[in-house]
Amino acid sequence: MKCPNCNKEVTDDTKFCPECGHNFSHPQQETPVQQQEQSKPEKKKKKPLWLKIVIGVVCLFILFSMLDSCSDSSDSSKSSKVKTASSSSEIEETTATIKSNISSSSTPINIYNKLSKISSIDFTISDKAKTFISEHPNLFPAKSIADCNNYVNYGIEYKHLSKNIENYGDSMVCVNANISGIRELKPEETGFKDIITKISLMDDNFNYFLVYYIGSIDLYEDDSVTIYGIPLGMGIGENAMGGTVTVATIAASAMTKQVDYSAYKEPLEQLRNDYGSDREYALCDLNGDGVNELLISTGFDNSDWKVYVYTINNGEFEALNEFDTGASLLYEAPDGNGVYSVYSHMGYMRIDRISYDGVNVNMTTVSETDNGDEEYTGSNQLTMYNINDYSPLG
Repeated sequence: MKCPNCNKEVTDDTKFCPECGHNFSHPQQETPVQQQEQSKPEKKKKKPLWLKIVIGVVCLFILFSMLDSCSDSSDSSKSSKVKTASSSSEIEETTATIKSNISSSSTPINIYNKLSKISSIDFTISDKAKTFISEHPNLFPAKSIADCNNYVNYGIEYKHLSKNIENYGDSMVCVNANISGIRELKPEETGFKDIITKISLMDDNFNYFLVYYIGSIDLYEDDSVTIYGIPLGMGIGENAMGGTVTVATIAASAMTKQVDYSAYKEPLEQLRNDYGSDREYALCDLNGDGVNELLISTGFDNSDWKVYVYTINNGEFEALNEFDTGASLLYEAPDGNGVYSVYSHMGYMRIDRISYDGVNVNMTTVSETDNGDEEYTGSNQLTMYNINDYSPLG
């Protein structure tokens, strides 16, 4: 027989092939050729080189695109964070500004307290001044000089303040002086919401004043002014020669330029020419702006009796209006608004109010009675001066 592995001729009783060692006692199971062929793996077809190159290039392109996208996303994120931080900073700054404005909108006493600490002249506010300003915040500043009338003590002079200013903080003083320096302190300098006007003054006796006014006012260096305000305290300052001077500090309530009333001489001379030298006139501030108007009540009889009203405008007299009133007398208006022209005759009485709003002078009838009462007692009569007496004009 033959060995199934190597085809060597061997005897029938051989157990192992002497050539290949095949064991004849365990015959190998033949596998059908068809199955052997099916079990053999098929050889893969190789891809062309150019296709591999193309695929590689495409993969590299995709890879770089992904890296760029990630980088852009990171930058965008960083940018967003920077913008957010910037916006946050802006919001914080805006909030701080708003808080600053709110805190600067303070009461007059708080404003003056701070000014005493930042002023170029060191002064301490008296207790009386603190009390007055705290109780009358609407007077700093006042709407008009008329609002100050009930609080002014015209007897207080610089010499009283320099001796002991602590005694006088509960009354206003009236100061007539010349402006040697004036400057507006801006909110960014003081932290207040309003402008503060700082004014240096010197009067005819070489007394020095430092005035603080809450707000802006139409006054300038070299102006002669009248100021109504509360004395705060005394301090030490420097004059133009470099020496030291004692300065009275004032919290101004109202201020006005000093008026040259000599301009009224011209209409008074005309009055004398028309009606004779026995006529009279009065001076009265009709609208509380610090300027006294000239009122002439005159005539020959009831039929032609008139009240003429003049004011001072830019140093010149200005005729405002004239009214037919009969032979009337002039009185203070009880409510402070203008004056009363009171006409009475044979038991008849008519009271007219003459008022001035800064532009127009008007007359309106307050009351009219016919009950036999010919005497008006409601208020004080205005002081009348003869037309030859110019002393009230300064």
